[in-house]
Amino acid sequence: MMSVPIESASASENHGLSNARASPPCDAQIPRLTSVRSGRGLPSQRRARLKKLVKVNLRVGTLNVGSMTGRGRELADMMRRRRVQILCVQETRWKGNKARELGDGFKLIYSGANSSGRNGVGIVLNEEMKTKVTNVNRISDRVMSLRLEIEHLVINIICAYAPQVGCDEEIKEAFWRELEHEISAMPNDERIILGSDLNAHIGRGNSELTSRIRGIWGMGDENDEGKAVADFAVAADLAILNTFFQKHDNHYLTYRSGGRTSQIDFLLCRRQHLKEVSNCKVIYGEAVVAQHKLLVIDCVIESEKSNTKKEAMPKIKWWKLKDPIMKCEFKRKVMDSIEEMNEDEWWEQSSKGMKKAGKEVVGVTSGKGPPKEKETWWWNEVVQEAIKKKKEAKKNYDRTGSEEDHEAYKRTKKIAKKEVAISKAAAMDEVYKELETREGEKKLHKIAKTRDRATKDFTHIKNIKDKEGRVLRDEEEIKERWEEYFRNLLNEENERRIFEDGAPNQGMTKGIEREEIVFVLKKMKNGKATGPDELPVEAWKAMDEVGVDLLCEMMND
Repeated sequence: MMSVPIESASASENHGLSNARASPPCDAQIPRLTSVRSGRGLPSQRRARLKKLVKVNLRVGTLNVGSMTGRGRELADMMRRRRVQILCVQETRWKGNKARELGDGFKLIYSGANSSGRNGVGIVLNEEMKTKVTNVNRISDRVMSLRLEIEHLVINIICAYAPQVGCDEEIKEAFWRELEHEISAMPNDERIILGSDLNAHIGRGNSELTSRIRGIWGMGDENDEGKAVADFAVAADLAILNTFFQKHDNHYLTYRSGGRTSQIDFLLCRRQHLKEVSNCKVIYGEAVVAQHKLLVIDCVIESEKSNTKKEAMPKIKWWKLKDPIMKCEFKRKVMDSIEEMNEDEWWEQSSKGMKKAGKEVVGVTSGKGPPKEKETWWWNEVVQEAIKKKKEAKKNYDRTGSEEDHEAYKRTKKIAKKEVAISKAAAMDEVYKELETREGEKKLHKIAKTRDRATKDFTHIKNIKDKEGRVLRDEEEIKERWEEYFRNLLNEENERRIFEDGAPNQGMTKGIEREEIVFVLKKMKNGKATGPDELPVEAWKAMDEVGVDLLCEMMND
């Protein structure tokens, strides 16, 4: 006979009471906390409100590119198609420590190669993620990291490229020492995703020592470098994600060359966050790189919902008044609106009339920020067709492995590389011809300024520090810190020189002359911030002599 628990009271007697019993057992249960229904009367007990959570979907990948030269736009196209938001790339072979726009909104932040032009690592971010960067740390030509702030999450992305098997032991030890030091410096509550080419074979299966940080899936036999990877993962408590997901044997392989295949590229994360990774897989069929395969993970992370909303701020396109036709049309509309006004209303109504005319003639922006960087004007239909044929040939070769398909792939690869070079050269010739003109000379400075801005790691400053040097990330704390800073700055008492007041003016003063207004308008620069009337100097300059007359008359009225 099945036994059932005996209830001590009926359901009606327990209505409104908590199921949990206080300690000691003889204590009576208390009524459940209720929500506030009215603001009047005595304070009421209220139920704690749960914070809203939002799911952050993230796809992170890693790929050894062999060299970034000539592969930037193709890499960006691959990331867009495969929905990869963050990509760690190894063996970039680019010197210097900079950033570069790859096109289509993707940006590469890289740590340069060594003096011989070897190694080099980088991290490619899509249009959304590149605005989330708050810090970049370039350790060496083999290790770099950056910090992202997404909603209320802090995610550290690390890119690593381990020395090959034949390298000196000192180089290998230096690499692991740099990587361990970088990870140990990161707070435990911050997430870590490590994308790497570790040049190691970790094999299949695990042991009692490694069962926490690695699964049972994989390929090949473990070598000495693989043991070093396992020791590092155990010490840092990082899960080797490739080993936790069962796949077909071919889909563990990340490297193929000359008939040899192996698993040497890995993605790792903190073991405590392993549950947030829903998949780890190798993606075949991409012709960007011949030897290595794209390895990606899909993450679903829950975070508190951010209350900050980016508001669109449309602006009138005043810079278009450089066009003579638009300038004449703008002037005509402003004059028509002024004729309908009384002289007493000019000060109040002139700005409204000019802004209305500006919106009608030159239009307004969307308010969503500047357009994507047009770094790939050479990416034409001919180049895209050549890349497409190369990709198809690569798929055939991966499927059959025959020598005939291998030769076909090498031919299409050579043709694609040639088409890219021809297209780039033709596009640059057009740019040089344009720069030789008078308008091009002015454009040259703008291009240089834009290129310099594109080499910066990040253009959005999100965090500031308090008096003690602690980094503030919460929006309210940042506002309070700015308030404190300006309160101290503007209310500080400094030594001052006291001047006696001069004699007051007797009678009427001299009016503002027309020549003074002309002189001031010439000195004022375009593109500067507007005043309370929201009218830039470009609008008054576009009015020519009529604008000077209007200003002179209004100021002396």
